[in-house]
Amino acid sequence: MGRRWTLISNLCIAFVLIGLSVVVFTIDISAVFLTVSAPVHNGSRSNQNISIMFNVYKGDQYVAPIMQLLEDKGVQATFFLGGAWVSRNIALTKSIGERFEIGNHGFTQANMRNMVEQRQRDEIRNTHEIIKKATGGVCTRLFAPPGGSFGRNTLRVAESLNYTTIMWSRDTIDWRDNEPDLVFFRATNNIRNGDLILMHPTAHTLQALPKIISYYLERGFNVARVSETIS
Repeated sequence: MGRRWTLISNLCIAFVLIGLSVVVFTIDISAVFLTVSAPVHNGSRSNQNISIMFNVYKGDQYVAPIMQLLEDKGVQATFFLGGAWVSRNIALTKSIGERFEIGNHGFTQANMRNMVEQRQRDEIRNTHEIIKKATGGVCTRLFAPPGGSFGRNTLRVAESLNYTTIMWSRDTIDWRDNEPDLVFFRATNNIRNGDLILMHPTAHTLQALPKIISYYLERGFNVARVSETIS
């Protein structure tokens, strides 16, 4: 009887060791044990900073007028640029970098969640390098995942490249709905300290923007860069 239980015990130990070896060789252990920072959706609710963030992959013709409007109003914003867009708009990227904060928006507008880690790393790093080259040295440190899609590995990759992953607290959905009044409503309804407001360079956003900025300023908000709002 004793020999039988010894055999059973040995078999159990063997199965456990085999199972552990399978885990070691099939799971990215860093994904289990590495702590990564959560994405940032807003800044401090205790001060009056808010930020407009423009995610840019198209709408080239609206970027310069938006920048001019922001300057005329005396406010700031952060432009998250796609690397492929930068490659087609070198001079415009340089102009943005001289006047506003630039963030990284990946290279191809592809879904980060569905990518292997090396592809995600390339998306962020290649965009970083082309922005740096186009602007003469701007090193971006904020990353907005295309379409707001990311996984835990995306956060880990971004953090390993010294990036903070940025989401938003309110979305104007101006890429889909081309009504200036609707963009205005979504950008202003129940606006709160620390809000990050997502927009895109579109004709209707440009049309709504003067009224949106005036609304913020009249209520005492400081329209700042994203890095200032989340600091």
